[in-house]
Amino acid sequence: MLYDVVIAGAGPVGLFLSCELAQAGCSVLLLEQAESPDATLKRLPFGLRGLNAPTLEALDRRGLLDAVAARQVL
Repeated sequence: MLYDVVIAGAGPVGLFLSCELAQAGCSVLLLEQAESPDATLKRLPFGLRGLNAPTLEALDRRGLLDAVAARQVL
């Protein structure tokens, strides 16, 4: 199958970008190396590496920042 875009990494930025592109009508393939969403590098504190200022601003522009900030990760 052919895709308009292939994204490597299902971290905060990869997930956000894949959603934005899909809403724009692109076919997107999102690849993730980790076998589980609970992989060590996806959990805190390492999982925060994708939540930098530009990512937080993009989430805020889409009205998603409050939902992300309210989410508790144990």
